[in-house]
Amino acid sequence: MALKNCVDTSRFQIWKYPYVLKRKIKANSQTQSEYQYGALIKIQDEDGHFGYSDLCPWPSLGDLTLDEELNLQGPLFVRAIQLAFDDLNARIHKEYLVNKNPIRNNVLVSHYRNWFEQNKIFDGMVLKIKGDACVIELAHILNQVFKGQFNLKVSLRLDFNFCLTANSFQVFLDHLDSGVLSLIEYVEDPFPFDYEIWMAFNKKVKLALDWNTDENNWDFKIFKPSRETIENHELNKNCIFTSAMDHPVGIVHGLRWAQKYPDNVHGFGTLDSYEPTDFNYFFENQNDLLRYHTDGFGIGFTQILSRLNWIPIFQINSLVKNYLLCSHRLSNDETLELFKIRNQLCKQFDLEDCFLIASSGSTQKENESVKLIVLKRQALIESAKRVNQTFDVIISSVWGCVLPLYHVGGLGVLIRAQIAQCRFIHIDWADFTTDWIQNNNVTHLSLVPTQLFEIVQKKLKAPSCLKYVFIGGASLQDDLASDAILLGWPIVQTFGMTETGSMIAVKKDFHSSYFQLLNDVKIKQLDKKLAIQSKSNALMSAKFNRLNQEIVIDHFQNWLVTQDEVKIVDNSFQFLQRDSDYVKINGEGVSLFELRQKLDHILNLRHISNLEFTICDFPHDRNGSVLRFVISEELGINNNLLNEIISEFNSKVRPYEKISSWIMIDKIPKTDLNKIKYNEIKKQGSLNVKKI
Repeated sequence: MALKNCVDTSRFQIWKYPYVLKRKIKANSQTQSEYQYGALIKIQDEDGHFGYSDLCPWPSLGDLTLDEELNLQGPLFVRAIQLAFDDLNARIHKEYLVNKNPIRNNVLVSHYRNWFEQNKIFDGMVLKIKGDACVIELAHILNQVFKGQFNLKVSLRLDFNFCLTANSFQVFLDHLDSGVLSLIEYVEDPFPFDYEIWMAFNKKVKLALDWNTDENNWDFKIFKPSRETIENHELNKNCIFTSAMDHPVGIVHGLRWAQKYPDNVHGFGTLDSYEPTDFNYFFENQNDLLRYHTDGFGIGFTQILSRLNWIPIFQINSLVKNYLLCSHRLSNDETLELFKIRNQLCKQFDLEDCFLIASSGSTQKENESVKLIVLKRQALIESAKRVNQTFDVIISSVWGCVLPLYHVGGLGVLIRAQIAQCRFIHIDWADFTTDWIQNNNVTHLSLVPTQLFEIVQKKLKAPSCLKYVFIGGASLQDDLASDAILLGWPIVQTFGMTETGSMIAVKKDFHSSYFQLLNDVKIKQLDKKLAIQSKSNALMSAKFNRLNQEIVIDHFQNWLVTQDEVKIVDNSFQFLQRDSDYVKINGEGVSLFELRQKLDHILNLRHISNLEFTICDFPHDRNGSVLRFVISEELGINNNLLNEIISEFNSKVRPYEKISSWIMIDKIPKTDLNKIKYNEIKKQGSLNVKKI
């Protein structure tokens, strides 16, 4: 059926979450693969409200591949957008699309050769049997099984997925006992549709047409709501709603239609066809009854869907409509707040063709919102080209990504891959393995230091396919870099920020403390701070946030002035410290950056993460500031080890830099990129202070 009333996708931001479902049983006569590939779809409207759906193509049955559906916005993609829009509207209006009333399902028989030996047949049972080309064998088994069972009210539904010819279907019917033939409710898709031939067979046994429901002359109508639009005038008492053996999200979208016909027996018994996922636990399947227990409005799955790391869908060579990238960790209210700021900015400053990227929030003040950094699409393109040219990214390269795609680090990787027209693969860090790198032949990979720390702690050796591993987002300890290099990881330390669209300088030689500038970048010092200029304007356009309910604008003019103090030599610079990392204690200047580096060295030797044990400054009436160790309770450090670390640290610093107290907190607050939120720690500074 042609899709009608297509939703205008220009009104939405669209995201995907690719998935792989592993089959427990063979799908059908036409599909041999052990895996089913698909993608969950998320849309967000201009106000930040969201809706979800499923895109689950079957290339073995004539569909486009998943990549083709996404790139060409094929018919299943269009349908997924429609369903996501339905979900979005329901969530806005606080409506449930599926209730707790059960629907009755037919019992799926995927392997008829051994199913009947292992299962009992009961009165009133409706069996959906997946047939194949071995029609004489199938007819013989059915004759044997149902011989003498005609007193039971059993209905048979057979599905051949077009694997027969008209002649072989006739052979099948000829070999069936008349009593078995009378048990058949309908036969679905026996052979490719031909109106005249189907009409002739329909007089012998009822046929049901799936996969193309434009024809309305059949007693039974099979609908797969996740694949096709449904008009009310098409529905009748013999409407059978089924899944497309798709993801549980797609199944729920189908259940809302099936519940309109509670007296019919439908076909949503495919949940057990795959290895279970976290989504499966929302369903309750008792014999032939299926219930869904929602946890929110719309189709539900609210908590689990909000935790997924979504990939934005866009074509970097086409205009974008001020794409706002939000962390999935934000609450719904925080997300809506950012969209309000975005809409206000777009109206007030006539923004167009931009990405609005929320900063990590590591320096966010109590009375201000998260900052939104505006990057022109062309600025990100130029930044991506610069990196690709410097590090030999070509069409045969493979960019692996384990960074969040709502930050510039992950977004930059995605854009570099699009510009080079090379393969891009994304995985959540929790699922990261070196086999993933090797199996996908990843050549270029970006990590943050904490991820490299975990790799080194596990003593994982680098796969041979890797050419470059870029480390950015935070300071990299020399000890950690050395350990990673010994394990074969071809690391390149990078320097960049959201405002620069990506890296602007790199360090390949770890014996040097200087970063080398990439092409197209110029720097200078302004009041000791690093100022950056790009010939191709590959820098931010502006920075916005809301302070005390007022929009605060930081326009970029000619030079982008950072908060980083540096030393510049020719075409390179040495990072000294951030302005916010410099404090005064009894009138003496103290670099928190240097002190944290010394602590990091001590921690690294003891295999302790610097994200669970750090130094923070706190205001002090007499001394100006006081330094304390901050330790995560999750670390579980014992007193002897703590005293050892304190003693070694104090032996390496000046008298006024010595640590004389520490605090332990439940969990050290961090951003999505694992930067410590020191401002949040300072709010807890007066709690549980322990003297050394």
